[in-house]
Amino acid sequence: MTQGVVQIIFIRDSKILLGFRQNTDFLDQLWGFPAGRIELGEQPQASALRESLEEVAVEPINLSFLTKLSDPNVDCQHYVYTCDDWKG
Repeated sequence: MTQGVVQIIFIRDSKILLGFRQNTDFLDQLWGFPAGRIELGEQPQASALRESLEEVAVEPINLSFLTKLSDPNVDCQHYVYTCDDWKG
């Protein structure tokens, strides 16, 4: 079964939001976009909304799908979204 992951690129005033990963099992001690796994039965956009709240405590107002990427090293699909307006 393919594991799905969402990543959200938050953009405001020509700046992007990165988070520093700590105490994680994957890519620990690296910078990256807010992201998370898609739960079983969950649609990618719903996952992006949920992960936005969990990871950076914001509710996206304008969330747009950007692209879907396959990871060549593991059986994983990355769903990438952009967000330029949010509450929180």
